[in-house]
Amino acid sequence: VAFAGAARTAPYPLEAFTEAGVAAAQLRRFEEAASWFQAGIQAWPQRYEPYYFEGMLLANQNRHNEAVLRFEKALTLPPLNVDVLRALVGSLRRAGRLDEAEAFAIAWEETFPKDADGPAALAHVLMEAGRAQDALAPARKAKAIAPGSNASILEARVLLLLDDAASAIAELHAARAAEPGNAAVYLHLGAALKAAGQIDQAQAALSKAAQLDPRDPEIYSALAQITRFTPGDPLLTAMDRLAGETQRQPGGVPLKLH
Repeated sequence: VAFAGAARTAPYPLEAFTEAGVAAAQLRRFEEAASWFQAGIQAWPQRYEPYYFEGMLLANQNRHNEAVLRFEKALTLPPLNVDVLRALVGSLRRAGRLDEAEAFAIAWEETFPKDADGPAALAHVLMEAGRAQDALAPARKAKAIAPGSNASILEARVLLLLDDAASAIAELHAARAAEPGNAAVYLHLGAALKAAGQIDQAQAALSKAAQLDPRDPEIYSALAQITRFTPGDPLLTAMDRLAGETQRQPGGVPLKLH
């Protein structure tokens, strides 16, 4: 890329490199995107952004161990940015490096104590490590910092892992009352009701979720596990239509500027 090659001598703003790299990544021109981010590193070696964006590019290609190296470098450069910690913990989780993910999630929680995503990320890491009992406290801390449906869903998921379906159902009923139009609440309520053996109620909750968000394949997958469909059933028709649309859509890289 000619513009990237000029970076060593021309004082172009960093945004010129990061925005060009993001645009190339969104078009799935990965090598070109990497060259823009690398040029940004050469021109602005003391800025965290080009390391972060190159890490995001690698993470979006499932090259998480490589992405971790970029995110760790970005963390050494000021200012400390919560998006870097979020990306680092995410890539460590996806690489199966849960001990390291836990350590950075704790650092995130301590460094940004008003950010509910820190304890929420720690709860996710601990659940994935098979430590549901340990995950309950950070899940509840996240809810105390930022009450809402996402926090309630997280706590309910932990409670289900602890075989406490009744408490999970109560948590999700409260979330449903607060946000009656939230499809994700109904999806997880359906899972909790299923765990409690309340199959009819679970099907009703999942059907409501499908009405609210008819394009979420996870909802239809959950419904298919507990429902006997008949030919011409509207939900079955919606599932078939969504499957066809998904097959026709080209893949993309959800790399965004922050």
